[in-house]
Amino acid sequence: MHHQFPDKDAFGATNGNPNWSYCVGNSPAIRAMEQVIRELSASDVPVLIRAEAGSGKRTVAQRIHQLSGRQNEPFVGVDCASLSREALVD
Repeated sequence: MHHQFPDKDAFGATNGNPNWSYCVGNSPAIRAMEQVIRELSASDVPVLIRAEAGSGKRTVAQRIHQLSGRQNEPFVGVDCASLSREALVD
């Protein structure tokens, strides 16, 4: 599944509150992104978020975690750019 998300200006901070709206705006792209986040958080699949630096990948990952069944477990974000190629190959 591949989804195109809006640019970095659309993202805000989560403030650690899962009910806090983390996105600014109500455009169709923002609403579509929120729907994808809700669908992903309801599933039990690994998620790889790819985008340019500063686009809000960690914010999206935290939101998926906050809405998931694992919300009471620690959130562990991984910066794949800092890992070696060998570490990413299973």
